[in-house]
Amino acid sequence: MTEKVFLKECNVKKTNQYDALDVINDFKLGTPLYLFREPEDNKETIFLYYKDNENRYRKIGIISEEDEDPIDKFLKASQKVTNIEEQGTNELLFECKVSSIDTDADTDADEDKRIKVAIFIKKK
Repeated sequence: MTEKVFLKECNVKKTNQYDALDVINDFKLGTPLYLFREPEDNKETIFLYYKDNENRYRKIGIISEEDEDPIDKFLKASQKVTNIEEQGTNELLFECKVSSIDTDADTDADEDKRIKVAIFIKKK
């Protein structure tokens, strides 16, 4: 079993713009999510993906710029592929898990409070 060190907890942003509402009922505390860098609005952004029951990766939102700061450099250095399907989950530097779910946060103002994640650094 790989040891891990807690790095931070953060809110998932832009959940209304991606697939979060389609899959939020599948989430439980500890549900694994995957971090992946890709372009958005002319800059690299860290997106969160959920691997559903049909083994499809569903984009559920992003991490804020301030939250992604300590993570981004490591992802940039380690990410060698261009889409989430090519990324192997065994070689990831970070482990990300759902730490809070608020299905009552249904307004646009509350969308950034709907899902929180805990991010860990994996170490061998």
